[in-house]
Amino acid sequence: MDGAVVLTIRRRWDPLYGLMVEADGALDADTCPVLQATLLTALTETAVCCDLGGASVFGAAAADTLAVVHLHAAYLRQPFSIREISDLAASVLRITGLDAILTIV
Repeated sequence: MDGAVVLTIRRRWDPLYGLMVEADGALDADTCPVLQATLLTALTETAVCCDLGGASVFGAAAADTLAVVHLHAAYLRQPFSIREISDLAASVLRITGLDAILTIV
């Protein structure tokens, strides 16, 4: 392997949260567009919860992605939440103020 950043996205139905989108790996400028597209597409159909428990990298691109998805969900009037955030992700969300805006379950 050449050191490429890898992100794996899985989708499953959760009776409590709707569509659960699990993101495992690095959430950076190279991979966040894929996660964003997945979340935005899913929100056109149902409520979405993004499980970030497997995120090994979480920075500005990840925060931006969640902000964009949050705004789109509000526009569509679809519930959007995130869960299983790491300490790093919690810190980034706190620094950006997104922790006060996003629904974290």
